[in-house]
Amino acid sequence: MRHALRRLVVVICLLPLVGILAREAPRLVQAPLILGYGMAVLTGTIAMLFIAYARYDDPAERTLLRRPRNAAGFPALGESPGVSLMVAVMNEAATIRQCIWSMVGSQYGNLEVIVVDDGSTDGTTEILRSLEEQLHFTLIVMERNQGKKNALTRAAAVARGQILAFTDSDCVLAPDALARCVEALVRHPELGAVSGHARALNADATLLTRMQDVWYEGQFRVMKAAESTFGSVTCVSGPMAVFRREAIYNYLPAWATDRFLGGEFRFATDRQLTGYVRTQFSDKPQWTGIEDHLLQAKRKTGS
Repeated sequence: MRHALRRLVVVICLLPLVGILAREAPRLVQAPLILGYGMAVLTGTIAMLFIAYARYDDPAERTLLRRPRNAAGFPALGESPGVSLMVAVMNEAATIRQCIWSMVGSQYGNLEVIVVDDGSTDGTTEILRSLEEQLHFTLIVMERNQGKKNALTRAAAVARGQILAFTDSDCVLAPDALARCVEALVRHPELGAVSGHARALNADATLLTRMQDVWYEGQFRVMKAAESTFGSVTCVSGPMAVFRREAIYNYLPAWATDRFLGGEFRFATDRQLTGYVRTQFSDKPQWTGIEDHLLQAKRKTGS
């Protein structure tokens, strides 16, 4: 009854948009290209909103009503699995304190926090060292900048958690964000990863930041929610990306050394990791382990 009522409310809210489609339909023959494009976009928007708000089920709240039929599932997690929360930092002196405090302040008990300074030159390293003494997290300082993927791969090599969680250095985590993501993985062995929900910290600063905040809201609450109903989220985003260790660990060396047109490819880092999770039941990892990758890197650099 609750789900049926929710669908009814969503349909009622979407009726004005459906009315616009009905009103403009007779004019389609007059300008088929322009009106056809506009009506196609509006139809897709209506469908996306209906799926996101009428069908989405939060895996952190309860066991999903619709479960994947062909998912073999990962090994079951205990009630309080160990979590390694990691972040790569590069020249974030202005915001890094707030980020680290929010990570350490996460309302989850079995937690280790790992911070990698990826060759900062603006005083971030000194700030992190002072915070390390105060907050007792693990700090890794890279002598030179090696990129986000290499920095996080270095962090994962020392991580002990059954769950590997990542955030971005310009993010501030809500106290319950990590715990909710972990709860979703504990309830659902078939889930390899969970994405948090992000909003702009400075949404009220300017018109541009408000537009950015609306874009975030659409990408997470609408787009990812709609994708989730089909079990096919295409990108577990960096602000709060939580993975089962088994889902990505052996893929991290391939992720860190990915190349495009002969050069290092530093983009689409979260989308690429998500792709590895989605291939779990069709392919086997091509790398034997992250330790071999780090050993090869040391040999190449002589460090």
